Amino acid sequence: MRSIAISNWLAGPILASALLSCALCIPAAAQDTILRKVGSVLPGPGDPPIQVVREACTGIEYRIEGREALLTIPVEAVADIQYDRVPDAYRAGLQSLREKQFDQAIDDFREAIKRGKGYHWVEQNALFRIGRCHAFMGMHQWSVRVYRTLLRRVPRTRFFFDAWLGIIQGSYHDRNSGDENMVLAAIEGFELALKKNQLEGTWSLHAAYWRLRLRGDRGEDITREAGDLLARTKGTCPRLADRIRLLVGNTLFNKDPDRAETNFRAVLRSAGKNSHGAKAGACVGLGLCLLRSTGKDDATSVRKALLFFLRAVILGDRYPHRVEIDVKKRALFQAGRCFVRLLQENRKYRQFARDLIREFIRIR
Repeated sequence: MRSIAISNWLAGPILASALLSCALCIPAAAQDTILRKVGSVLPGPGDPPIQVVREACTGIEYRIEGREALLTIPVEAVADIQYDRVPDAYRAGLQSLREKQFDQAIDDFREAIKRGKGYHWVEQNALFRIGRCHAFMGMHQWSVRVYRTLLRRVPRTRFFFDAWLGIIQGSYHDRNSGDENMVLAAIEGFELALKKNQLEGTWSLHAAYWRLRLRGDRGEDITREAGDLLARTKGTCPRLADRIRLLVGNTLFNKDPDRAETNFRAVLRSAGKNSHGAKAGACVGLGLCLLRSTGKDDATSVRKALLFFLRAVILGDRYPHRVEIDVKKRALFQAGRCFVRLLQENRKYRQFARDLIREFIRIR
């Protein structure tokens, strides 16, 4: 009887422990997070958890826990998505990306695609980040290939617009001997894809910008057309507006340096908090304007120009997703030239000049 009593006494705690263990094995409700570009998040504080069920170029579809209806947030309003369940390889890729270990990040994301078949979102997110890694390293041909692979495998990916713009930009920087046919083909492909998917909207303004950029490279006066395009972007595409102002400044540089400098300073003043690409481009432009107007012995102006170039280099290093790598290259090269000119003032600048030129050569 005593042994039976002891068994009954132990049964309660054992059963409770078993039930607790089972409860811990039950998957928790998905708690995905959508980060908005305006700074807020979904779900907000105190809101029930959400589960993202689909990512597409038309919007992000998600479900609130306990409800059947799907809700949609426009893709233009989304900065990023953080999923509750993430493959280890994908998590490793994000860490490598944060550490700017781009080669390792590419390997991690490729592994995530192989192992993430049960995740509806992994392939398009991993491919997009692989394309970005190649672009960050200046491997434009490879970035274009990856973006095209993404659009082929996931035609209506939420990265539809970014991938196409990456193809155009990569083609622009990868063109051989000034050949612009591959860039024009990319622009036309983007315009056709927008029309086919009925997505023109403000995105067609980006195609117009790249057409103007090519014409500016030819030496054409695009000031009037750029002004018209700038008016069309007002209030809708602030980052694109800054890029157009930079384009005008670069066009004016050889024809009217004073107006070019005024334009670059206006961009630096008006650039938004996250417009790192515009700020870097404006710094390079202002540095070049200062060098153009200085004499051989004007060390003060050269130092001021140097600070602009170094600021552009820092922006390019900290925000590779915003600053075109060719802008960083140009800034590095010009900074090295500044140090060479400053050698006349102080020999200690020699090593600085060598280090910057080596870095420029390394990332070419």
